Amino acid sequence: MRARLAILNLSNNVTDYKTVASTETLYIARIFRMIGYDVDVISNKTTKNTVSFEEAFEPNEYFRVLVLNGAINFFGGSENPTIIKNYQFMSKFKQPILYLLTDLRLAYKPLWPSIQKRGWGYTEEEVTVGEVIIVSQAHNLNIVKGLHHGMKVIYAPLERYKVLFSKPYENNTKKVVDLIYGGSFRAGNREHEMIKYLFDTNYSVEFYGNAKLKQFKKYMGTKPPEFTGKIRAEDVIPYNDKAYASLVIGDKNYNGNMITLRVWEILLGNSIILIDDDFDPDHAIMKDDWFYVNTKYDIEIKIASLKRADNFDVIMDFQKRRLADLFDKEKFLINMEDILFHSKEDINEY
Repeated sequence: MRARLAILNLSNNVTDYKTVASTETLYIARIFRMIGYDVDVISNKTTKNTVSFEEAFEPNEYFRVLVLNGAINFFGGSENPTIIKNYQFMSKFKQPILYLLTDLRLAYKPLWPSIQKRGWGYTEEEVTVGEVIIVSQAHNLNIVKGLHHGMKVIYAPLERYKVLFSKPYENNTKKVVDLIYGGSFRAGNREHEMIKYLFDTNYSVEFYGNAKLKQFKKYMGTKPPEFTGKIRAEDVIPYNDKAYASLVIGDKNYNGNMITLRVWEILLGNSIILIDDDFDPDHAIMKDDWFYVNTKYDIEIKIASLKRADNFDVIMDFQKRRLADLFDKEKFLINMEDILFHSKEDINEY
């Protein structure tokens, strides 16, 4: 009989592949099924992708419990049953919980301090979790340890599931915009970089996602990008292809520290990746200075280059070869199984 894993998402209901949180959870489950484990994704309801908390096995019948990071938010002061049930489930598990940290804003936190004065009828004991091991997508473990005092931290390249389960798209999309960027406002953590590269440019810019112009309080210019709203997570790769180039920027504590999902989504498509130099100061991702930018002018001259005859195809060919060099399927699957045995604490590189 194969060992069985339980996978939870701390604060999001998991159903299908339409949201980033749900998609991420379901793909992590597919990785471990591919390795050879039985996996239950446990969430609010039983669906073709999930099993409800009520119908799942008892926590200690699972070999490991893995939890995708989330925020402890109770909007409007209302109880969030997803969060409560996750902590109740985790509290019963006698082995260390593996907390998968894919966003450095979502460090693990105990639940009790957030609910003890709300009068919802829970006791501290039923929501208190034992040992938690942080499995970090960021490779600078000192930064992650600073967010999780006294907790064990290990590394795994969690975001590379995107490459494992995606096939490169054919280049059959007409280019209708020069530069594209997708994401949220992220509480202003990237506002400076967004204004620096996406506003008041001599090249056309589309900004998709749930960010809105009114959020940019520091912006005083006259030519913002075109904000086009949210798209489905599964559509991101082909959607980027409408642009000659796609931009990668990061929060300050991501710089030189974490390859984000967006990097792989661009490399899998047919838009040329342009990376803020601060994000990857050692140029470890692309291994070629051409793909790195510091100013709007850098982007402007690269866009002009991409529009010249044959240049786009030559640069795209290099990009595809770089993707093949970066991703080793066998090594990735070994690294992912290693986290179940807590054995990757010493990794300090991409």
